[in-house]
Amino acid sequence: MAEPDPPLALDRPPFVVDGQLSPAQTAQAFEACFRTVSAWPDRVSDCHALLAAMLPEDASASALREAGAKIAADMDRGLGSDDTLPYHNRQHFCEVMLSAHFVGLLSGLGQGERAELLFAALIHDFGHDGGTNEGCPFRLERRALDLAAPYLAAVQIDERIARRLAAAVLATEISVGLPRARAWYRRHFLDGGQPAGAEPVPEFEVFSREPAAARIAVALAEADAIGSVGLSRAHADLQQERLAREWGRPLGPSDKRHYLDRMFGEFLLARYFAPNLEAIRNET
Repeated sequence: MAEPDPPLALDRPPFVVDGQLSPAQTAQAFEACFRTVSAWPDRVSDCHALLAAMLPEDASASALREAGAKIAADMDRGLGSDDTLPYHNRQHFCEVMLSAHFVGLLSGLGQGERAELLFAALIHDFGHDGGTNEGCPFRLERRALDLAAPYLAAVQIDERIARRLAAAVLATEISVGLPRARAWYRRHFLDGGQPAGAEPVPEFEVFSREPAAARIAVALAEADAIGSVGLSRAHADLQQERLAREWGRPLGPSDKRHYLDRMFGEFLLARYFAPNLEAIRNET
């Protein structure tokens, strides 16, 4: 019988970056945290409140905290979340929020950026129906934004913040959205060239004007995948099995390798997890 996980340790990952831990040890801390959170009855509300309390008290962050608390409470009541889904359920929202918090610390995001990242992580799959975007690009991401809009309107969120949030959520679409966000991130922060062509969606125009928008978007997309393929082989296998049940079709080693190459072929903000990803790829 496995030993029970200890109480949540706020002095360990994903709540802090511990330079004395290897990526594999950090993965173990993540997985222990995920197991602990999975036992919380109101896990989305409690996880959001815990992470929001680590952020500043300025007006924008407070408005996002208020809107986020209402969304999280509704998710825990089954509104905009579906625990019958094997993968995109309340636990997934918690894992992405926790991963986003860590990526924000790891990459040195400012506190305002981290507040936006936390909210984007909370809503990125809001209202997920267990389907895919096949035949309708950005379908799920736009659904999430449409559902979140009334909560943001209720707290009169600044339009610039709303634009950055929309771009970040849309960039979690990995076929078109994430490559575009990464291209703009490289342009602003890594001396990359000007991204070619028109923006695939109007919301991405903010990336050219605001470097922070591209950084938040890349942080969110990479955090979205850490809990799937950034930790251990066993955890990656479990997550893939859950996703296969949700989609109603088998997923094998080639699917995992394809996802790893597509998602993390040009790791940017979450490069820390590269050894874990490489180990999973080599063992697959």
